[in-house]
Amino acid sequence: MERRTARAILIDDAPEFHGIFRKALETAATEADFSVDLVCRSGLEGDAREIEDFDIYFVDIELGEESGIELALDLQRRNSGREIIFVSAYENYVWKSMLVRPRFFIRKRVLEADLQEVTAFLKKLWEKKYVRVEVAQVEVCPQTVLWCESKEHYVDIHQEDGSSILLRTSLRQVESLFSEFHYIRIHNRRMVNLEYVERFKGNRVTLKDGTVLQVSRAYQKKVQEGFKRWFERVYLQF
Repeated sequence: MERRTARAILIDDAPEFHGIFRKALETAATEADFSVDLVCRSGLEGDAREIEDFDIYFVDIELGEESGIELALDLQRRNSGREIIFVSAYENYVWKSMLVRPRFFIRKRVLEADLQEVTAFLKKLWEKKYVRVEVAQVEVCPQTVLWCESKEHYVDIHQEDGSSILLRTSLRQVESLFSEFHYIRIHNRRMVNLEYVERFKGNRVTLKDGTVLQVSRAYQKKVQEGFKRWFERVYLQF
């Protein structure tokens, strides 16, 4: 697997914290053998598109008059593949931050310890994220696939960058090959990556990129239980 440096940004309205965070991240990343480049910003002044192309977002929850939670929600709507990690001195925000389902919540009072845990996890995540699985003689990254749909003798694989791959195979075969990842069937012809699910309500699943998919009646209970287990696992991080 080709080594890839993660591009990260810290958005925190206290410029004096930027240097502290950078030093702590460099130390933790070196210990974890995780390659990451960091950019620091105090807020969203200027063109907001300048912050769209990062892999990891370390976001302060209180950004002056702005809300880090609202910023994170907007980032996820525009690109569902982002890793959101909140950094805050106010630990009472941890439950409110669950609206975004961040990967972690870093406490500023124990910055070094929390960053060590975060970078060790991100290293494993990065290794898994860029693992490729051969499907019908084509290499696919399961972690960057949002959902799959069978079409007669083919499966359409929809990726986080908006592209799709049509392969001559069965959905059952793809499901088997992706079994180590977080997928769930929502229909005889469809399965989704739980990493990209925004919400499940009634007979519909909404993905973080805004895609809405129908859940068949036969799968509604299984989806509800699977989504509940997934969400509980997210809570256990905290």
